Amino acid sequence: MTVNTDQQSELRIRQRIYNQLSLLEINSSDNRYFAGENVGHEPDDNEAGLHYAVNGAPTFAQRFGFILDTQLSLEQVYQKLDELGVDSRLSAGLFCSDTN
Repeated sequence: MTVNTDQQSELRIRQRIYNQLSLLEINSSDNRYFAGENVGHEPDDNEAGLHYAVNGAPTFAQRFGFILDTQLSLEQVYQKLDELGVDSRLSAGLFCSDTN
């Protein structure tokens, strides 16, 4: 399958949105609280990430997997994010840059 430059850019945008939302959840106060309960102390970044990978990532994939669905346009993705309470304008501003 050949992927043109526009498709590559769109795929990068989708991946950035997905990754950034994952990081927001990993670093959320809820995840850090429950990670701390699990390890018995204030969790470091690795402990919070591991707790999230085991406990939060599967449900995250269920809720936000649509971001990576190329059958949906980016406009549809932003619309669904709005419906879930994620500000798509903020998402667009943070994630649409094509710089590395």
